[in-house]
Amino acid sequence: ESLEDFDGAMQYYEECGDIHSLVRVLQFSGNIERAIEVVDESQDKAAAYHMARHLSNSDHLPNIRKAIQFFTMAHCYTPAIQLAKDHGLDTELMNLALLSTREDQLDAAKFYEVNSDTQDKAIILYHKAGELSKALELCFQYRQYDALQVIAEDLSEGSSPEIV
Repeated sequence: ESLEDFDGAMQYYEECGDIHSLVRVLQFSGNIERAIEVVDESQDKAAAYHMARHLSNSDHLPNIRKAIQFFTMAHCYTPAIQLAKDHGLDTELMNLALLSTREDQLDAAKFYEVNSDTQDKAIILYHKAGELSKALELCFQYRQYDALQVIAEDLSEGSSPEIV
């Protein structure tokens, strides 16, 4: 590879199973489609992350969706969530937020809260993140009584008296 023999480098990387390096060289040499195929076939997390970063720089929606898929494969939810928010991919955003950390759930909940069409998703995410008082507040504010019922079913004797 350092001698710019990319075909030889790719052959050796493939033979020794260094998927990340193989994908890196494929991407560098402009063979993006093959790099994507290798990541899809191998499910290699490092290679997936590498390709996700590359694809996330695109404005082409199929590339953005693939980047989100690869970030998810690499268990890197935060950049996938940001891409979903930036490109209006609501379904992907909700799914990713549910898989991710409490901080990401709260961030996505705040994002959903400002849109009148997605306040129900904000409630779900606040609830999942353990912010019951905020979830309950939104239930009453936006008359989301089905969500209120779900939250009420999760309450127990150990729940905070303020919440109950």
